[in-house]
Amino acid sequence: MKKLLLFLFIGPMAFAQTLAHLTVEKIMRDPKWMGVAPSNINWSEDSKQIYFQWNPENNPGDSLYVVSLANHTPQKVTASIRRSLPNAYGVYNKTFTKKLYEKNGDLFLLDLVSNKTTQITNTLDRESNAAFSFDESKDKKATEKSRKADEPARPKEIYLEEKNIDNIQLSPDGNFITYRLTKRASNKDAIVPNYVTESGFTEELPARTKVGATQNTSEIVIYDLKRDTVLSVKTDDLEGIFDVPEFMKKSATPKGKDGKETKPEPRKVSYTNLIWSPDGKNNLLVLRSQDNKDRWIVSLDLASQKLKLIDRQHDDAWIGGPGTGGFFGGANVGWLADNKTVWFQSEESGYSHLYTADITTSKKKALTSGKYEVQSVDLSRDKKFFYIITNEVHPGEKQFYKLPVTGGKAERIT
Repeated sequence: MKKLLLFLFIGPMAFAQTLAHLTVEKIMRDPKWMGVAPSNINWSEDSKQIYFQWNPENNPGDSLYVVSLANHTPQKVTASIRRSLPNAYGVYNKTFTKKLYEKNGDLFLLDLVSNKTTQITNTLDRESNAAFSFDESKDKKATEKSRKADEPARPKEIYLEEKNIDNIQLSPDGNFITYRLTKRASNKDAIVPNYVTESGFTEELPARTKVGATQNTSEIVIYDLKRDTVLSVKTDDLEGIFDVPEFMKKSATPKGKDGKETKPEPRKVSYTNLIWSPDGKNNLLVLRSQDNKDRWIVSLDLASQKLKLIDRQHDDAWIGGPGTGGFFGGANVGWLADNKTVWFQSEESGYSHLYTADITTSKKKALTSGKYEVQSVDLSRDKKFFYIITNEVHPGEKQFYKLPVTGGKAERIT
């Protein structure tokens, strides 16, 4: 059981040092004077070792180190072993006996029972976004034999114009393909003059686009394989999509060339990819308004292209708390074992907390509450417990807890 956690590093990595009085010069120099903390920490697939990047010797770059359950002293990993290790990131089958991952542009399949790795592709192109078929019963040889015996008709070509395509997913029943189209905004990058130069002349430093510039626009599209039809998902029926942000309500009502008030348009949103329940019967999708005032968690009916609201979080200031999909990265969302309950984080109370919602009854339940933030959430593989990090004890102190998925008192581990 993975209870080793990061406090394994306390003993071998802690060291005492006497620091002189802090000055501006010391603070602004290379941060290595504070010591170098481990990063990119990952468990081995058999849960017997922890791998991490570290640089205790002040080398030009970090190296890969390992500690084990039997030996808590960090050991540098040799180049040959490092090259043989599977990618720490990948996708698992339902029983967590196989792992599919990308390494050096090709796909590999790791059998976690036998620890045997099989290379699936060997191409010049880089493969990505690989996934197991939903029923996990597809066999490569059988599929190739069937394809040669009965070559299917080619589907229609879908023209993307000047848009980029990503998040391509096949529905569990194999009847639909969903994908996201994004049209990049044409914005001018800001230029910063640099007056102190080696040449003595003013030079230009490239910078990002200014805040407030036009953003990229995206849309979710469904390809119906049976009907050979492309269908767009509309947000017009989404709760609050036509709401005017508070900071814009004082401005004049927009009018057309004829002087009449124009019809309000739905606010532009960004989309994540679809997350399917383990049984393949339900899905969820996270939408976020580009003005950062709303975040919706919805379910998408592929046949009708209709969105069903699961939860809406609104903030007149800015949605950006831990796990909500703002400053702290992507939104923390997922499914519980019953295939109908969604878990997610929300700042509905003013603090980021953990919630569940039953998509059949629309009943929402707060699993944590109080004047503190849930910093991160991980669901156990058996989907019986959440492992969370919060600052409940003190705003500047983080502790690790174990919480039943049904709620109740969290067990403090650290």
